[in-house]
Amino acid sequence: IDYYSSQIRRINTDGTVTTVVGTGTGYTPDGHLATQTSMNQPFQIAFDLNPAHAATFNTLFFVDSYNHLTRKVVPPTGTTTTSDPAPTGSTIQTVCGVVGVQDGNPADQDGMVATGAHLAFPSGLAFDSHGDLYVGDRNHGKIRKITTSQSLPVNRIISTVVGNGTLIYENGCGNQGYGGYTSSMDNLPALSAMIGEVEALLFDQNDVLYCGCWIPRIL
Repeated sequence: IDYYSSQIRRINTDGTVTTVVGTGTGYTPDGHLATQTSMNQPFQIAFDLNPAHAATFNTLFFVDSYNHLTRKVVPPTGTTTTSDPAPTGSTIQTVCGVVGVQDGNPADQDGMVATGAHLAFPSGLAFDSHGDLYVGDRNHGKIRKITTSQSLPVNRIISTVVGNGTLIYENGCGNQGYGGYTSSMDNLPALSAMIGEVEALLFDQNDVLYCGCWIPRIL
């Protein structure tokens, strides 16, 4: 990820570098070529590598953070599954979020189609073994789940799996409304927990979710 240039780039086996997504900072609507799409500070990428989900096998997903979106690269129609996640002619499709919109109560949006839900500077991405996508909803203090294992976008539902919406930091943040971390916040139900701004997500082989944030947690 070339964060400040707002591009996703690939280092090839011969040592050369290829731009896969992005032309620089901005916003380009869905349906445009990936190499001609502007985005605003991509944060993390993830691949659905589960062969049980052939429709999305090896699909590249990424966070378009400052546009408040999670998006994916769509290979041209008729392209067979290959190791290249962005063959020539690939376009961009939004998986979750509304461009430029970060307000709203995430709890009110649980259970709705993901493309209508509001994310606030989304960050980390990770797939579980079922092929569902987890997104760090950074400034909402939550981790959201998107059922991307469903082939039709209308069936891709968003829900909150971690976080009560209160952000925490190690020593608090004075009058900014953030609480400080204490050990009493551990061992709570995931939906009752307070978490810091999510920076990265990762599943291990047992589907245990790890959250890299201001206060690292095992979930």
